[in-house]
Amino acid sequence: MGFTAQTHPLTLSFAPSPNLKLRSLTPALSQGEREKHQRERDQLKQQLQLKLDEWHKAGKFPGATLGVVLANGESFSLAVGYSDREAKTRMKPTDRMLAGSVGKTFAAATALQLVKEGKIGLDERI
Repeated sequence: MGFTAQTHPLTLSFAPSPNLKLRSLTPALSQGEREKHQRERDQLKQQLQLKLDEWHKAGKFPGATLGVVLANGESFSLAVGYSDREAKTRMKPTDRMLAGSVGKTFAAATALQLVKEGKIGLDERI
């Protein structure tokens, strides 16, 4: 399982190693199993950070953050680049990003859903 990010004019793909299997941390895990899980999680974080760094270099964008939620509910965040290039302020995983034009997509999807439900007409002014 992997993902593809499409950024004009780049199309970048990443798939974690098939040997990497993450499992849920439960009290039933032995110390050795917990340590193995932590190593696997750290390896995944490192692989993702390397890919994020590669995309940053190829895409020449100022910075980005990436949030990851694993199947077992654990989560972590990564960052690359600068939040302020002039001041050379490095991007942090906790930095908030503006949604930009993606809000138009949500608004259009919501409007079309209302049209489908018969609550508004497609050609009506709202």
